[in-house]
Amino acid sequence: MGSQSPLAAVGTPSTCHKAVSVASSSVCCMPAHDPIDEDALLALAFSLQSSPGAYALLIGAGVSIPSGVPSAWEVLRDLTSRIVGIEGGDAAGNPVRWYEAKFGEPGRYDTVLQRVAPTRLARQQLLRGYFEPSEEDVEAGRKRPTDAHRAVARMVRAGRVRVIVTLNFDRLIEQAIRDEGIEPTIVASADDAAGLAPLHTLGCCVIHLHGDYLNPRSMLNTPAELNGYRAPTRRLLLQVLKDYGLIIAGWSSDWDPALRQAIASRYPSRMSMVWIEPREQSDAARELLTLKRGLLMRTDADHGFRRLADAADAMANRNSRHPLTVPVAVETAKRELAGQTVAIRLHDILTREFARLHDHHDFHLLDYQDDTPLGGYPAVLDRVEEASKVCCALVATLARWGDDETASWWIDEIKRFSVTIQGNGLTRLLSLQRVVATALFYSAGIAALAGGKLVLAARLTQLRLPNLASGSASFPARDLDADYTYAEASGHGRRLNSLLRPLLKEVLALGDDAIDDAWQVFEVRRLAQALMSHPDFMKALRNYNGAKSEYEEAGQALVRAKEDGSRHLDAETRDLEDARSVMRQALQEMGQLLTVTRPHVLAADYRADDWRSPVAERLVREDTYGEYDDHRYGLGDDRISVPGNEWGVALAATSVALGDVGRRLALASIFHRAA
Repeated sequence: MGSQSPLAAVGTPSTCHKAVSVASSSVCCMPAHDPIDEDALLALAFSLQSSPGAYALLIGAGVSIPSGVPSAWEVLRDLTSRIVGIEGGDAAGNPVRWYEAKFGEPGRYDTVLQRVAPTRLARQQLLRGYFEPSEEDVEAGRKRPTDAHRAVARMVRAGRVRVIVTLNFDRLIEQAIRDEGIEPTIVASADDAAGLAPLHTLGCCVIHLHGDYLNPRSMLNTPAELNGYRAPTRRLLLQVLKDYGLIIAGWSSDWDPALRQAIASRYPSRMSMVWIEPREQSDAARELLTLKRGLLMRTDADHGFRRLADAADAMANRNSRHPLTVPVAVETAKRELAGQTVAIRLHDILTREFARLHDHHDFHLLDYQDDTPLGGYPAVLDRVEEASKVCCALVATLARWGDDETASWWIDEIKRFSVTIQGNGLTRLLSLQRVVATALFYSAGIAALAGGKLVLAARLTQLRLPNLASGSASFPARDLDADYTYAEASGHGRRLNSLLRPLLKEVLALGDDAIDDAWQVFEVRRLAQALMSHPDFMKALRNYNGAKSEYEEAGQALVRAKEDGSRHLDAETRDLEDARSVMRQALQEMGQLLTVTRPHVLAADYRADDWRSPVAERLVREDTYGEYDDHRYGLGDDRISVPGNEWGVALAATSVALGDVGRRLALASIFHRAA
């Protein structure tokens, strides 16, 4: 094999074997669409990882209710409703108030339970029915730890969380922690709090601030009960508020005046507070959050704690010093895909990230001019590329490790981003979304090939895109080309390579050589498919097939002449050489249907100024399903590829087209050095 030349406009190669010298690049943190949500989560994950045990959790009913466990008030209402039924009374919709009026005593759990279930065993059995799963609950998946409980337990196992204050009577959080192989210290009453060892000496402590169902006398629920705590419990609560940051989830704060007042007066301003809440906060919660200058994360407990645990795990796995959005997304996606069921949460994450990308403000600057304060078109392009990183990383992960179902989650997004915005404005801004489409297209294709997903790679290159202007279809294989989509920017292929290479290394865990090979294979397959979509391809194919037939006939004639000892051997040899030249000319003319600039592919001088792409030649041999002949008709060491089907011919023509560009670049480089 002769010398090699780069065909990619990605910088001067460091050696003759590299298609590109890749500038070092680090993965950056993508600016979130909602900075409070994303920035707070990543900063909090970083704090949990770098300062384990610095935060305590405060979790309320909103964390357990999704599991099917009733709230404390629902339990008390149900108990008093039973008494109303036994007594034949009319509660008028408020059985607790009826109970208090009827019996002249507070509607407390201990007094109510005494009437409903007189013995301790009966009381325990009654409460177990509310908080422990029956066979029917188990079959229905109710009263089991939620995703939030499981995520908290993961953080406990990793040592990132050691103190959990729960307002719930259930023991789902303890169950989740035990499932991780850890036995927590449980504080369920004032007596437990009085005899507790110092918190910093405990591996994990779960504090049931309002009691738990196994200790009915400790259960607090009514307004009078929640108006204050016994001294040992209050001292323990104030110690938590003094020594730990606070992460709150599932708590409205409306019905807990003593807890609300303790946080307002004793929680120091130097400590961060993060409140996970998917809905509008109550007035009391909003006032408390404002007073403590806390951060609100607009998400539910399941999603928030899962994201938090995933982010901290990803940082730990990378030994990271900074919160990085792309690695966190990739780590989460891989974790989900490794599960036994369809990764619905991953689908939701991907959908959310695509929605943010579609809403990116730079896609709506149709009146933009270069002299605006936004920094000009290069700055806009930088922001769009940065915003696309998470989606590209997730798509690459799904293309490599997903299946047909997960492919359906993202493949249509390539079509959506490929559509040029209709309107008035600069052409390069109207087509800015195609930059994202190109990045997604290459991310998916390269990752699919790295994972041996040839069918998915073919599906990608055979996609048809809507062309709103002409009404006809276009093809990503032809139109999503870096030199086309980056036409207004310098660097072309270099930009795409510098954007995707760090992401692909993160996703695929491969070295530069392996990524280069997958990239070249995808580039060659893309170009071959683009060639086949050309309206003149079939005409060029007929010309090639005619030349191929003449070449094979000339070769067979030469073989017969040798066997017969013909005196016309030289003439037969010249005829074969002429036929081979005609066949190569047919491939060259077919290759000229392609617009080839400087893709990320190597070219090599095979023989006598006949340049080809080594990767394309390999694909001709591997991808033509046996319809390929490796001819040697006695013309020295020459061995030539003669594919016999449309795909193989397209690959061979692509190889010739790439070789022609490589030869021109090599000659230009030689003349430049000579000058």
